[in-house]
Amino acid sequence: MLAHSVSDDASSLADWLATPTPGIALLSFRSQLTLQEVITQVREMLPQRPPHIVIYDPARPDAEGGNAAAVAGKCRELVTPDFPSIFLRPVSSPPGGEGNENTATFWKNLNFQRETLGALPAQIVLCLDEAQLPYAYAYAKDLISWCAPQFLFPALSQSSGREEVASSTKTSDSNDFAASHFTWRALHPAWSSLIEGGKPITHQQVRQLLLPLMEAALDMGLVTQAEKLLSEAGAIEQMLEDERLRSQWLDLAGNLAMMKGDLPAARASYTAGLKIRETLAARDPENTQWQRDLSISHEKLGNIATAQGDLPAARASYTAQLKIAETLAARDPENTEWQRDVALSFSKLATIAEIEGDEGEARKQWLGCIAVFEKLIAAGKHVTPQDKQTLASLKQKLDLK
Repeated sequence: MLAHSVSDDASSLADWLATPTPGIALLSFRSQLTLQEVITQVREMLPQRPPHIVIYDPARPDAEGGNAAAVAGKCRELVTPDFPSIFLRPVSSPPGGEGNENTATFWKNLNFQRETLGALPAQIVLCLDEAQLPYAYAYAKDLISWCAPQFLFPALSQSSGREEVASSTKTSDSNDFAASHFTWRALHPAWSSLIEGGKPITHQQVRQLLLPLMEAALDMGLVTQAEKLLSEAGAIEQMLEDERLRSQWLDLAGNLAMMKGDLPAARASYTAGLKIRETLAARDPENTQWQRDLSISHEKLGNIATAQGDLPAARASYTAQLKIAETLAARDPENTEWQRDVALSFSKLATIAEIEGDEGEARKQWLGCIAVFEKLIAAGKHVTPQDKQTLASLKQKLDLK
């Protein structure tokens, strides 16, 4: 990692802020001193558009900054015609001890606010210190994946009589890859220390460390690192009493097998996970998270069946996925993630129809996919650049204007 001055790195951030483009950037830092220095430098570089500051305090739900909806509302209040920049910065670190419930709840709720934040005509910089990183990546990965560019300021040091910061700026065409990269850097040291200590792994550590790390490794294509995590976890699946957590681990083990080309092993893991999720979904039909988990299992088994050339099985899995996705989307039309799930299901069924040479059925499914994206745009919802590119490609494919 190269060492750059605070001023140089603040310049990269200031360059992004100088061009009024809506979006959310991520700024990871090690100390409040580092963050304050960066903000000061940005203010000096952009005197005409100094950033606003919104404080959040995940450890204190009784405080205004501990309410994610209130934090998003404060950002909305700061929106003006001159397209402001807004720094979301933590006021303090969460108290020590594993699994702080207040902090976890805050990040879950802020994740739900990502649509609101992403749609604001403003530039938002989400500031994360080391204490917040595990919670943010465990409970707000969707929000983190939207953040681009991403800036890293890990440490201050003294050099040549001036304050400098060892840092790097990561911008990537793939927001998901960038988020995975940050997840790995943020959480892997804690996992390594845990393994070296030889203590039993708790459910909370699986949720906050192992699952995000495994997902990050697979997202980045790091098969060797994913296999090492699998080995270090040992027989974790049998030890997990939390059924949903066990199904998530089976999903990731299946993803690794899929990446290695071991389709039978992947299918076995996904099938085991599906059985757990069917039980959970039947136990509580009103639990939308369990229903969505079940739809994901159907999708994964559909992908396996497609890869194995079993098109009838693939169609059955994707049809089951679509049924659940449509039910969830109808239940909450404001949830764009659930709307995208419907579009994904349509695209999967369209692909199967194309493989079978059924052009009419394929067109029908593609039109369904297009309709979802157009509905989101018409409703003024946040639509990612990837969504817009997909929509344009499909219209061109079907010769639509």
